[in-house]
Amino acid sequence: MLTEKALFRRARNDAAMALRAQKGDALLVMAAVGLDALVELPSFTVVFAIIAVGAVGLSVARTSPLGDRPSHAAALLASIFALMLANETGKLFLYGGGDDIPGRPSPTTHAGFHELVEAGIMSGAVLLLLVTAWTGLRAGSGAVSIGYAVSTLPIALVALATAVASLGGDTPYSLVHPYVWLVVLFGLASAGAALAAARPVSGASPRKAEAE
Repeated sequence: MLTEKALFRRARNDAAMALRAQKGDALLVMAAVGLDALVELPSFTVVFAIIAVGAVGLSVARTSPLGDRPSHAAALLASIFALMLANETGKLFLYGGGDDIPGRPSPTTHAGFHELVEAGIMSGAVLLLLVTAWTGLRAGSGAVSIGYAVSTLPIALVALATAVASLGGDTPYSLVHPYVWLVVLFGLASAGAALAAARPVSGASPRKAEAE
């Protein structure tokens, strides 16, 4: 039976760890945003992947208790995944996604009409991913984690199939725009972490189970 003093000390330590984790998460995501402009460089894509995965692993290991680590990792990986999707969304808004299309897409053309609608859909999807990452996914909700994984896998798998198929064309666009491999990597990694976080089937999140 823990004394009141011991319970207070544990609560204080938990609060300090949570604050440290929040600061670390914010710094990690901001660093990823700052480096995002360089992911178009083939030589930097691998470096970005190594740095990002290593930073996520280090942050989770240092600031999260064992049972909370899958949901913490899932939230961070999902945030980086959303950042990669935001990269593609920006291309649609700026020039329709293709170098052979001059200027910004116009709603008065058939192609531009669909490109702008798709850009709006993707903007909402990016925001939805970020909100989901730091609410239900971070809290370890089983239903949200499974839903996230199910909705993310098609994006990652279609990106993978597209990237591989492009290698057989006259211009290997998956090498010209290598960030597509990061879409695949962080899509699959965040989905896997989400499924790992969803393992408790009793309805309690890892945090609640650990507290009990």
